[in-house]
Amino acid sequence: MGATLTELEREGLVERRPHPTDGRQVLFVLTREGVQARRKRSAAKQKWLLEAMARLDADERKTLMSAVKLIKRLGEAE
Repeated sequence: MGATLTELEREGLVERRPHPTDGRQVLFVLTREGVQARRKRSAAKQKWLLEAMARLDADERKTLMSAVKLIKRLGEAE
């Protein structure tokens, strides 16, 4: 994790900030560039998913939507 954060910091996507109450800790915060990169990546994923779903026929889309409901239920289970 440290190497990943170091690389993100080097690329200007995150910055270190001191913890407000615990001097032993460091917080990592997205920079403006980091927020833009996250938005761009999220948009690309959404575009890919919509294009992939458009290639499904009606029955496949129905099956997929049913699976989404089941996966949400599993995620909410204790």
